[in-house]
Amino acid sequence: MEQNNAYDKLPYSNNILPQTHPDVLSSFASLQGLTPPDIQKSRILELGCGNGLNLICHAADLPESEFIGIDLAENHIEKAKATAKRFAVGNVNFHQKDLMKLSESDFGKFDYIIAHGLISWVPQAVRDKTFSIFSKLLSENGIGYLSYNTYPVWHYVQMLRNIGRLHARDITDSTEAAESAMTFLDLLTECVPPDTIYKSILKQETDFMKQLPKTSAVHDMFGEINEAFYFVDFVSELKKNGLKFAAEVENLSTRFNSLPPRAFEFIDAIDDVIWREQYLDFFVGRAFRQTLVCHEEIETGYLVEPSAFENFFLASSLRPVSKEPELQTQKPEKFLGAQGRVIESAHPLTKTALYELGNRWGNTVHYSKLLNDSREALTKFGFPAEDWTKEFEAARSLLLTVHMQTDLLEVHTYQKEVDTSVGKKPAVKKLARMAVEEADFVLLEYNRGMRIEDPLLRKLLELADGSRTMDEIESELVSFVKSSDEIEDKERVIGNLSIKAEIDRFAYLGLFSG
Repeated sequence: MEQNNAYDKLPYSNNILPQTHPDVLSSFASLQGLTPPDIQKSRILELGCGNGLNLICHAADLPESEFIGIDLAENHIEKAKATAKRFAVGNVNFHQKDLMKLSESDFGKFDYIIAHGLISWVPQAVRDKTFSIFSKLLSENGIGYLSYNTYPVWHYVQMLRNIGRLHARDITDSTEAAESAMTFLDLLTECVPPDTIYKSILKQETDFMKQLPKTSAVHDMFGEINEAFYFVDFVSELKKNGLKFAAEVENLSTRFNSLPPRAFEFIDAIDDVIWREQYLDFFVGRAFRQTLVCHEEIETGYLVEPSAFENFFLASSLRPVSKEPELQTQKPEKFLGAQGRVIESAHPLTKTALYELGNRWGNTVHYSKLLNDSREALTKFGFPAEDWTKEFEAARSLLLTVHMQTDLLEVHTYQKEVDTSVGKKPAVKKLARMAVEEADFVLLEYNRGMRIEDPLLRKLLELADGSRTMDEIESELVSFVKSSDEIEDKERVIGNLSIKAEIDRFAYLGLFSG
């Protein structure tokens, strides 16, 4: 069966990938000291764009940039064109095209090129062509994004994949084959001897596979091709095409923090950055990479440049735990962020900056304005700074640490005003509503995304269509809870309903039409 026919028969599920937004790519590259193109006036190409939902959302967010998506599957492109037309996103175009035939004469060069979930699932010839496209079609300072499976951890996945494919060897229908493979892997996991490494791996990887969308199981896990690479081998392919490693789109702080000191000592002793990255994969067990690449002529220091932080627009939902925080003293103050996470600081300028960010949550503020406004506020409090230059340097270092070690402080390379108001009859923006309907995902301003798995929250967003007041939404939600088979302990859920709090939470993120 030809691969494009398989995708025509079972199209990929709709995916929105915030990590591929040009703002994210530009931010990670900028932190490494690179000077990527202005995302608000760029040309962006996505290879293997699927149904186009990802690119449409990015294009709607950056109306002055041009987006082009190509895919081999006709039904993907038809759906993409229809969706872009439906939501009047005019700066994105989709083309059914074999990337093996893609050249500069087709669409020109691009400032950002995205290939998510591609090179691990295509034949070698297509993989080679993909690297060539990045080399020939990236603009001078352009940034490319490539995601792929990585060894050594992917060996575990491939073991189960191979077992499943052998079991389903006589089944010609790809969907039925994947279902049969998973059924057998469940049986195998249950029956192998307990307390063995084999059983532990089987359970871990089958649990992982069960969380995947059906289309990912069929096309990715049990499809004809599923390759992985050691990072050093991936970099070798880049070199063959005049490209180089620029950065990784991932915050590994959680996994890094769990490593013992001996691991850090070993890694820090490695001078070659490529081999350092390879050993990081060994130590943290990275099975998937999301790598930024650039032309080999571009200088890359592979160290975060603190001065680059000064060029960003910042945002954070952190709020002081105390109702009356002492910002002007050295008293440590705790700040509460998403999912109950807490950070603490005793540095007055840093505390004041975090306080200011919390008050402006939903919108961003430029780094320089933030610190200048914070200094002005501290001066009014009578803060006796002896050297503001040193205070600014300390605040920059501490804020950069918060960003690098948590996801509680956002950085952005562009700014726009976010409307945080809510009308009497709350109405979710059309594109956000479509994302929830199509991908179980709500995409908010500044590329903030949230997976919608709670049936109650999904229903709330469905009801907020501009035709109901908050009281009417609450009444219908209560009826929904009472009749839902998905919700247990109905009385407790109804008693804890707080419609206004949920509406306000999303309003801060610009989800509603004003």
